[in-house]
Amino acid sequence: MLLDAVFGRDVRVANLEVANSLVNQGFVQVTLEAVRQWEYEPTFLNGEPVEVATSIAVNYTLLP
Repeated sequence: MLLDAVFGRDVRVANLEVANSLVNQGFVQVTLEAVRQWEYEPTFLNGEPVEVATSIAVNYTLLP
């Protein structure tokens, strides 16, 4: 699953979208809920925190 995310200046997820997914919709919803709870180290530009856009790859392996 590939997610497009924007991290706000407050180190929380400001925007999160599924860019590509080949997994069950249940996995998608659980993954989105989990990623929305993450906190990140802020990124600074000229001493000020800035928003950052990135992609997040999430891989699932189902064991027998």
